[in-house]
Amino acid sequence: MTDRAPAPAHSLPAGSLLARCVQITDSHVAAERGFSVHGHTTYDAIASFPHPPDCIIHTGDVSQDRSRESYRHVRELVVVDSWHPDTAIRSGA
Repeated sequence: MTDRAPAPAHSLPAGSLLARCVQITDSHVAAERGFSVHGHTTYDAIASFPHPPDCIIHTGDVSQDRSRESYRHVRELVVVDSWHPDTAIRSGA
């Protein structure tokens, strides 16, 4: 066991074996980008990640209104460039 804190994700060296993974739950993205849940605009919150994650695990409700536009917004935010047999992997980040 070490007393050192883990390095912040933004300071990981290129080629590091560590990955930045983000779990998003119940984003409730709506057709209207300005839609907010409990005072938070979910589209803006996801779009403002300071560093692109290497993987995203999304659980719970993705869409608030089940509209095609809400899923288009999610696709804009979470672009999957390539597929691994078991998981989606972002490439070129």
